[in-house]
Amino acid sequence: MTTMTLQPEVELWSAHFGAVREGSTGESPAVTALRDEAATRFLAAGFPTTADEEWKLTSVAPIARGAWRLADSGISSAMGAEVEKQRLVDEVASELVFINGAFVPSLSSIDLPAGVRFRPLREALVSPEWEMEFLGKIARTTDRPFSDLNTATMRDGASVDVAPGFRGSAIHLIFLTSAEDGIAVAPRVLLRAGRGSEITLIESHAGSGPCFTNAVTEILADDGAVVDHYRIIREGSEGHHVGSIDVLQNRDSWFRSRLIGLGGKLVRTDIDATLDGPGAGCSLDGLYLLRGRDHFDAHTRIVHAKPHTQSLELYKGILNDASRGVFNGIIVVRPDAQKITSGQVNKNLLLSNEAIADSNPQLEIHADDVKCSHGSTIGQLDETALFYLQSRGIGLEQARGLLTYAFASEVLERMGIESIRRRLTGTLLEILPLPASMEES
Repeated sequence: MTTMTLQPEVELWSAHFGAVREGSTGESPAVTALRDEAATRFLAAGFPTTADEEWKLTSVAPIARGAWRLADSGISSAMGAEVEKQRLVDEVASELVFINGAFVPSLSSIDLPAGVRFRPLREALVSPEWEMEFLGKIARTTDRPFSDLNTATMRDGASVDVAPGFRGSAIHLIFLTSAEDGIAVAPRVLLRAGRGSEITLIESHAGSGPCFTNAVTEILADDGAVVDHYRIIREGSEGHHVGSIDVLQNRDSWFRSRLIGLGGKLVRTDIDATLDGPGAGCSLDGLYLLRGRDHFDAHTRIVHAKPHTQSLELYKGILNDASRGVFNGIIVVRPDAQKITSGQVNKNLLLSNEAIADSNPQLEIHADDVKCSHGSTIGQLDETALFYLQSRGIGLEQARGLLTYAFASEVLERMGIESIRRRLTGTLLEILPLPASMEES
């Protein structure tokens, strides 16, 4: 496919690209062309390094040097029990399960209401319908080699089409990756929300053993559509997760994002929302709870491409032990996008002297009639508040837990799904010593 001189780190992937292509002989020619273009770009660019501005605080060397094999579709008997642990959401119409990157109908509940259509991506790649209108066209490829890597190696995922005017359903996608050796999966999710529709899509990514998940989600929100999207990342101590969520919004649409980081050796997520119609708006919320040597990197980009659009962003990190959290968020206002309102806040709480938080909120404004703000804080628990709680008879550790919970609660309260909010609260209760009266409540 190419005669270029390859970096040693990408030689393995060149072989993988060939294997995927050979195994995809029944695919649409348009998909094959898309794969080849992405593979060519990736082989030319290679993996990013800390010399690249977008990756200067996150080294992907453990991924680049890993001897990853592409996951097969084998399912062990123990996987069913693991899937049950990931059924975290009560308010869903359907749960679609993917094991090591492959859709598993026998473990899924495919009970979709009229107006919502699901197809495994492997079917859509063979006979695409609406998918080719924006497969690979919404996901940004500039400075995104992992998006190209996903496009070149994707074999399954979810294609979800929501009819115009449909309202009131939630779909849960469970991606579970498990292996004793190093496997790589590249799930791809496509969501088209029709004009005036409302849909909630939840992605849960969990893993055990040495795994590399490279997840890409593309979302089109048509005029007046409302999309609630959750991505919950709970990788194991040997799990590597790189992902992106790219959204194109038309007139009067609204996109709500909740990114929840609960573990992983190396996690990086890019969220890119383009407000491409007057009246469009988005809110991006994030909460990451880091322990041990977890590394979590959240990059967000909101582009106000049209006038009369609005955005609001709130990310909070709680870092313990020797973990590291990175937040890099940029709000871009294009020249013709007047009457813009936008706010961006990142706050980090350090529970250990060894924990590190990096925060870089940015504004890039090319219009003059705007109201934009940004800010960030990094600090430890307030000593005065700790002293006050202790003076009320609360032990030091319980006081620390109470203040930490209060710090997280602002984001928790913005979770629209009660069962997710309840289980996240439960996760906090597991790791934070709280007063007995609060645990009982």
